[in-house]
Amino acid sequence: MRSILSEATVQEIRNKLTAAEFRRVEISQCVFDTILTSMFFGRGLLDVYNAAMHSPCTVADDFDHQLEQDTTCMVQVSGMITTFDYVASLTALLVSECPEGANIKALCASDAMILVGAVSALLQTGSSLL
Repeated sequence: MRSILSEATVQEIRNKLTAAEFRRVEISQCVFDTILTSMFFGRGLLDVYNAAMHSPCTVADDFDHQLEQDTTCMVQVSGMITTFDYVASLTALLVSECPEGANIKALCASDAMILVGAVSALLQTGSSLL
């Protein structure tokens, strides 16, 4: 979610922008991240609702084999973890991007949450291949 450009390239771009232009870019990132946070939060709530109404972790009638039920349950649970992890990492980015000036602790927290989310997404994808 953070920049894929090198630090030197980012610094060169920042030097070319005036302070006002850079602040408009930060505000745009803030708005975009707010929209993404809302979208992922809504998706997470729908995932929780669907799990509460019909969870493969508790209802065994729909599956022929226990492994199929376990795999479906793992995919559902890891998907919910991934979704709420994205909400947490985007919220940390909002803390850094929306006010003027960077918050290094918030950026660090966002990076840590992105790492956890990536592992969870990998687990979800790997489970769905079983």
